[in-house]
Amino acid sequence: MRRVLLSLFLCGALFTCPLHSQAHANAAAVQRGRYLVEQVSKCGDCHTPHVAGAPDKSRWLKGSVLGFQPLHPVPGWASAAPDLTRTSALWKSWGDHGLVRFFTTGLAPNGKPAAPPMPAYTLTNQDARAIVAYLKSQP
Repeated sequence: MRRVLLSLFLCGALFTCPLHSQAHANAAAVQRGRYLVEQVSKCGDCHTPHVAGAPDKSRWLKGSVLGFQPLHPVPGWASAAPDLTRTSALWKSWGDHGLVRFFTTGLAPNGKPAAPPMPAYTLTNQDARAIVAYLKSQP
């Protein structure tokens, strides 16, 4: 009986520990992604509508008309920033892999860079995956 109980305990420990580790790793990636999106790159400045000069948190990263233009014409200048949330058309067409590729190479899945004023990011794979994990966690 002791062996059976010990076996059941060990099996449970072996199967739940990796799940716990994976959940912890994903939570850490989401936190890293949040930091990169909110504090470093300030994605919400362009990708979130503003109300009275402040980002509308109820529409966080849902896309927005840009509130600025260049002083002189810039070819290909985008007039709006797309919705970055997991339910967006961009997410559905690019998927996780396309977004990671964009953040690591600066190129969209079609091989073209983003339209200005979006910078051509060349992040590490780990940081790109963290950003995607964070974006995925947003409603």
